Amino acid sequence: MAEERRIFYIGLNMSGAISAGAYTAGVMDFLIDALDTLYRKRDEQQQKYGDDYARWEIPAHEVRLVVMSGASAGGMVSAIAAAALCETFTPVRRPMPTSAPNRLYKSWVQDIDIQYLLGTADLNGAGPVVSLLDSTRIDQIASEAVRVGTPLPQKRPYVADPLQIILTLTNIGGIPYATEAGSGNSETQTLYHADQAKFVVGWDGATRPAGEAIPLSARSPLNWPDLANAAKATGAFPLALAPRYLDRTTTVYNDRLWRISRDDREPVNGICRCDDFEPMRPNWQWSDGVRFRTLNVDGGVTNNDPFECAHQELCQQRPAQAAGHIPRSGQDADRAIIGIAPFLSIPQVDIMKPPDASVLSVLGKLLETIITQSRIQGENIRLTANPNVFTRWAISPSIDDATRNALASACLGAFGGFLAKEFRDHDYQLGRRNCQQFLKMHFGVPIDNVVLKDYAFGETVKQKFAIKLPDGSTGIALIPLLDPLDPATNPIPEVHVQIPQERLLPIIDAAADRLKLVASKMWNTDGKWLKSIGLDGVWLLAGPALKRFLAQKIGFDLGRQNLVY
Repeated sequence: MAEERRIFYIGLNMSGAISAGAYTAGVMDFLIDALDTLYRKRDEQQQKYGDDYARWEIPAHEVRLVVMSGASAGGMVSAIAAAALCETFTPVRRPMPTSAPNRLYKSWVQDIDIQYLLGTADLNGAGPVVSLLDSTRIDQIASEAVRVGTPLPQKRPYVADPLQIILTLTNIGGIPYATEAGSGNSETQTLYHADQAKFVVGWDGATRPAGEAIPLSARSPLNWPDLANAAKATGAFPLALAPRYLDRTTTVYNDRLWRISRDDREPVNGICRCDDFEPMRPNWQWSDGVRFRTLNVDGGVTNNDPFECAHQELCQQRPAQAAGHIPRSGQDADRAIIGIAPFLSIPQVDIMKPPDASVLSVLGKLLETIITQSRIQGENIRLTANPNVFTRWAISPSIDDATRNALASACLGAFGGFLAKEFRDHDYQLGRRNCQQFLKMHFGVPIDNVVLKDYAFGETVKQKFAIKLPDGSTGIALIPLLDPLDPATNPIPEVHVQIPQERLLPIIDAAADRLKLVASKMWNTDGKWLKSIGLDGVWLLAGPALKRFLAQKIGFDLGRQNLVY
């Protein structure tokens, strides 16, 4: 029996981004566009030349998307992309289209805006205040974006069946784990808050065991609302957006695999086996199948860069990699994780000027510090930057103009993109541009790679789709760009976006009105005239000052990045 040809496996890891999720969505848009275009051409070549790969006009190797992991906005993009991959996809190849051609653009550019987040629909009922901003619009977007309306007649050939989706969560209640072996004593346990929700998208409805992941079928609406709810939970920025309840089962936690380091194993054939994926049950007596609810906020608070989630799934592809170690060299790498990290390159710190030590300053920086620290781990920084490692790649915002931030959404603590559709569209197209550059100039392996050597490339193909590798040698693009996506003929331009200052005034007024209503609701002034008069009196003094503060803060942040005129 002939040996099966190797496939190059790809995992996507999408970091948290808040409003810069528009950038991540743009990267995903171009990636789907490039793969759809490539595989249409691949089908033509197969019909024309069969398996005579030396005659093919493009590289004949195959790639397969097997997992998408995400935190916060990255998790929301992962969920939307999971649905988009089940349907016909119309890419956004031009800025500011008049209609929404796909669910990524519609969700992240057209349907979300500060005017909705400053609404008051969530304050109309009798329930408590759950967030500073109105999350009603996010409910609407998720219900429309994370579902499959008209599935394709057959799955995309570059998408695995099933496709793994992993979203990180911050579980407010936590899950108990014992810190002393065999102990049921609550004094020897800890609460683990870095949670996750796993899904598998199967084209024919095939699923894994029920406790391992929630099954989704491309051909059925069943369980897609579970993914939509998890997407809202991973993106629930603390205090700003509403926390989310999720229905879980004890089986999910009883069967969860952890990367465990052990010192009782010897290397096999020189390969370390001291790490492995093993289950670790919580410190409870519950059997499988018991249902309960968890309250969750932004997954980025506890794990804003879920690289390990994607890495674990990638290790299990054939041939499975023992102990979670993937061969990293250009010749041996047969799988890789592409990180989409909107804020990987943003910070510009003057270490000679430490932050202000005042209480309010430290409090304001604390949440930002926690999320920034969780964006990427030291090992990933070192290995991603290592030119000899071909299993870890990153796409992050990059422009030629060094005088301004690449992302329009980076202002106001990454909430700035919600201020204007122009900002979000700019970042979406920048994501497409950066993905185009990445696939054309960087994402490649040597000709003698373990996957590529199964195919015979003609010399014309080698030259046309060549990539210069870090050591100066020539390799082949893993996802070759064909017309009209090749930047040699159709480069995506770098643009600069600005909005008039007068558009900020209605936003400031709406923000102040929203805060007053939140304060009224929290202070319970409904029907209580004395409290209402007290609040009105305070607001008479504080309201104008608050508006001035907001005007100065927003104006300064947008002004220093040259986003207003």
